[in-house]
Amino acid sequence: MILHEKEFRAPVVKGQRDLLSYFPSHIQAQLDEGDIPIRFALTATTEDEYHYEIGLLTGQKEGRFKSSPSIFQFAQRRVENTEHFNVVLVVPTGIGAEIGGHD
Repeated sequence: MILHEKEFRAPVVKGQRDLLSYFPSHIQAQLDEGDIPIRFALTATTEDEYHYEIGLLTGQKEGRFKSSPSIFQFAQRRVENTEHFNVVLVVPTGIGAEIGGHD
């Protein structure tokens, strides 16, 4: 299995108000079969384009790694186990209020 990053650009859709539904479909169209996205970072915007990076796992053997259907999907745990837990730090970047920034 290999972990690597790819950079992409997506056209800005005028009047688009829901970036969390826009990016998953754009990302999926850019990936090769078997690529598993595990990280998304919107790095810049221009008048015409969004610039973003995707962290990918590739070359996995069948059935060795399960991923959620989308890195943008929130799946609440049914049982809370506070002995071990993951932490996420969201840093506002000023790009796209829907994903942690501010306009």
